[in-house]
Amino acid sequence: MGSLVDILMARVDRHADVVDLAKYSAAPVINGMSEFNHPTQELGDLMTMIENLPAGKKIEDCKLAFVGDATQVCVSLMFIASKMGMDFVQFGPKGHQIPDGALHVGTPEEREAFGKKLMTIAEENCRVSGGTVTISDDISCIEGADFVYTDVWYGLYDEEVSGKSYMDVFYPKYQVTMDMMDVAGPDSIWPAYAHAFEPWSEELRAYMDEHLKAYLGVEKVIWVREGIDPEETNGHIDDVATFIAPGVMACIWTDDPDYPFYEQCHAAYETLSNATDAQGRQLKVYKLPMPVNPLYMDQASCDTIDIDENAEPRVADEPLIASYMNYLVTNGGVIVPQYGDENDQLAVGTLQAIYDEVWGEGAYRCVGVQSEQVVYGGGNIHCITQQEPKA
Repeated sequence: MGSLVDILMARVDRHADVVDLAKYSAAPVINGMSEFNHPTQELGDLMTMIENLPAGKKIEDCKLAFVGDATQVCVSLMFIASKMGMDFVQFGPKGHQIPDGALHVGTPEEREAFGKKLMTIAEENCRVSGGTVTISDDISCIEGADFVYTDVWYGLYDEEVSGKSYMDVFYPKYQVTMDMMDVAGPDSIWPAYAHAFEPWSEELRAYMDEHLKAYLGVEKVIWVREGIDPEETNGHIDDVATFIAPGVMACIWTDDPDYPFYEQCHAAYETLSNATDAQGRQLKVYKLPMPVNPLYMDQASCDTIDIDENAEPRVADEPLIASYMNYLVTNGGVIVPQYGDENDQLAVGTLQAIYDEVWGEGAYRCVGVQSEQVVYGGGNIHCITQQEPKA
């Protein structure tokens, strides 16, 4: 790869992988994220803080409070804040603090040693820069913070831990709310800089509306409440709905009230059917059927998978996110997932009829492709490809 590109960026599970890549690569290697740290994220965060400095303060005069789990983002914030001479605070529960080992996977002794290594780096930074580092489970530690930051409540590299287990630890004490911001102080910056908000709050949607419009150059954002894949992709929209043309959409559908995603299908369809586009036009929404039979892993299918040592293995009876909506549009073609289900051809035919009606007969040809092996890994055809618009 080093002979083909000028710079490599690698987002990896284990930091050792990016270190080895840098060792043998002819091109410079940037750590895009590992379980050790997330430096590119923190460079962006540092620029955001510098762009939003409190009146009369320099960056080295500021206090940054991180709320929650000792993720690699938390660790990187500690590194960069201590290097810049800032006062850094992690307000988090014991067992989930940086000295406890952060996201390092290993024995308690190995995690403790890893935590000490992280703290030693920060302490050396502070010795040079004059910054400070405080780790505490006492909320008073965030008082006077200029910036309040948080991250996800799950360990990306932990052994399997249920979402409920994390909620029991972090909610509600370590959730960034306006009450918490009152503790931080009247001049603290949030949510314009924070990572997390109250789920599905008006505050979150207003914030995201503003930034999506600015980044994507769009005039309106339509919110669909829930996807069908809360565990693997956090509910990606490409399993639920898509635009066929301006003002025209397709949405997943089932008439079976016992179907696992019956409520999500109907809620999404209702939301979109009552929505208008940026021009104020009522959206026209077509229904695309789900497979008749929900897909589940069986042991024979599990045995067909080549397991990476860092991957979470599939197990028998595990539900799969099988949606015909996760298709790819190409020049004159539509490639549709197929699952060996009796609705496979109905889905292809439905999409063919929709595209013929919207774009004219023959403008697009819809074809099905067996994609069970793709869905075993999570996602489907649309997830693993990237169409490139014409210039």
